[in-house]
Amino acid sequence: MKTNLLFKLLYFIGCGIAFLGIFFDFYSYDVFILGNIKLTSWSYNLFEGWNVNNTFEASFFATLNPFFFIIIVFLLLKYPPILSISPLFHIIFLGVIITSVLCLLFKGLEDSKNLSDLTFYAFLHIFLLLLVGFYTIVFPMFYLIPHNLYFPFTTIREPFLGITYHYFLGIGYFLEFIAFILLFPYAVFYLQTVRNYEISDESTQITEELINKANIRIDIDKLIAEEEFKFKFKTHMEGKRK
Repeated sequence: MKTNLLFKLLYFIGCGIAFLGIFFDFYSYDVFILGNIKLTSWSYNLFEGWNVNNTFEASFFATLNPFFFIIIVFLLLKYPPILSISPLFHIIFLGVIITSVLCLLFKGLEDSKNLSDLTFYAFLHIFLLLLVGFYTIVFPMFYLIPHNLYFPFTTIREPFLGITYHYFLGIGYFLEFIAFILLFPYAVFYLQTVRNYEISDESTQITEELINKANIRIDIDKLIAEEEFKFKFKTHMEGKRK
């Protein structure tokens, strides 16, 4: 029971972190020139997409030299690749988190006498775990890396132009990663408990059926009469043959 309560508490905390993480930036990259002069910074939010923050240094250097002006304009106009994830998906994710928390409050393992009734809720918790797994595993592998948005962080330098790119994951990703770790124990524990109960219940039913079959009363007199009839019939047939 203590293990159940501990896992349940971690699950609640994980749901809260997963809910908050969806609103923070998931990915960012900064562009520097001449080593340490930041020109621009891009950040990716799941609902808003890419946001840019141009620095004062970019405008200042653009006014000093036409060469810098061309490079800076090119960098500022270079829009990051569009990551085609519908905001509706994130809204559904938030809805699943809220539903899972409500089910956990009113459909806990300790509150039900028949655990077979909790199968739907067990799969709901696993579904939430899979959705968090999408943000922590599928998103980097299939949305970031194919677009040359390096994971989890890296630095790319172009010596000829003196440009440096810093790629790194945002706080939103790390919150979802922490949430996955916290959600995993109770989601698996909940499902495993329900499944073990169903298997045990099925085994009990089969055992009861076998016992009932074994306890069927046998009509001894009927069996004796049938055997006597077979014996007399056999004796009668053998007498005719002789």
